[in-house]
Amino acid sequence: MESLLGGGGFGRFDSATYGTRWTISKRNPSNNGNVSMALSETITTGSGHWLKSLDAPNGGTLQVDSAEATTSTATTLGITGCQAAQGGCVVVPVATDAAASARMIANPLPYDIDWFAVRVRVGGAGGTIYTPFEAAAANILSNAIYIYNGTNYDVWSDTAPFLGNLQYGKSFFVKLLSGGVDQTVDLLIPALGSSTIAVASPFATAPQARVADSAAAAVTDSTAASNRTVRDTRNTWVVNLGVKNVETGWQASAKLGQWPGASTGTDAGDLPAMAPFGQPYLTMVFPRGGETRSGLVDYSTDLRPANGWAGTWNFEVRAQPLGSNVLLRWNAPAQVLAKSRLIDRETGAVIYPTDPNFATGYPMTMDTPVRRLTWEYLGN
Repeated sequence: MESLLGGGGFGRFDSATYGTRWTISKRNPSNNGNVSMALSETITTGSGHWLKSLDAPNGGTLQVDSAEATTSTATTLGITGCQAAQGGCVVVPVATDAAASARMIANPLPYDIDWFAVRVRVGGAGGTIYTPFEAAAANILSNAIYIYNGTNYDVWSDTAPFLGNLQYGKSFFVKLLSGGVDQTVDLLIPALGSSTIAVASPFATAPQARVADSAAAAVTDSTAASNRTVRDTRNTWVVNLGVKNVETGWQASAKLGQWPGASTGTDAGDLPAMAPFGQPYLTMVFPRGGETRSGLVDYSTDLRPANGWAGTWNFEVRAQPLGSNVLLRWNAPAQVLAKSRLIDRETGAVIYPTDPNFATGYPMTMDTPVRRLTWEYLGN
């Protein structure tokens, strides 16, 4: 690890003291937390780590020299369930010692990988192969992936409208479910470049793209294809909410809407949120997943049946430190915005998304840790 990130080359922490100015942590299986690594330890393929630094690296960019690291992880051909027949897969094990806990895993390949192309294998070689969606239905592994953005977690899945990817140079989190405890669970990560443009927030300039036909053809499992293909109906819509700290640029996002196959109860369209890593933070959630759900669970998404009926979605913006100035924005089809309104339950203010006065968003000052709001859809 020292040869990769310490002393001397471009992009490394050559002027910072390890352990006091910067550190790398790994998972501690004894308490499901994190522990700081020694400089002499090795960073291995497929393992995820936290890097924390009080100083910027040389040149403002963290770069690993190819002479000191493998630039491309070797893949294995012929693995049953692998979705890249020509390029092969990297097999990454998932720790299975406890349920309901997040596992940090690194993308082992030097490019983005579509999450819908990854397979979950249970039972080792010759075991059962699942898509992420199927693994969640089998109570093995959540089909949501979480990627830390600096203050919060962007949440994606392997199904529309939340398609996401394993990003190059970043770790991602998956959650083990109770049915996966003490089993042998592996991720089969294919050597297939992503064609999904995953955009978490309406503050971003690029729209989220559908998966290209060429990428869909590369994925051989028909179930995955059916999970990604959603009929475009009159009542199918999603509101993409984003909140941004105007001073720091921190962002968080959440999504609500009506979608074919969704239910009023918890389903694959309701992705649980990850709790903030620490302070400071900015996050946006649907508490307990909505009024019709039970249990103390926060969700990042909340989809309802595609019936065109009126409905309300209660959500919260949470921030630390207090006094943060944030801007709430939205992105949705024009016909949906015209039939919607935003209610600030703290002040009683009613905001119409098509009002030109809020063309750039709804400003709020976080005088309390939680701001409660409601998105109301008036129906067809």
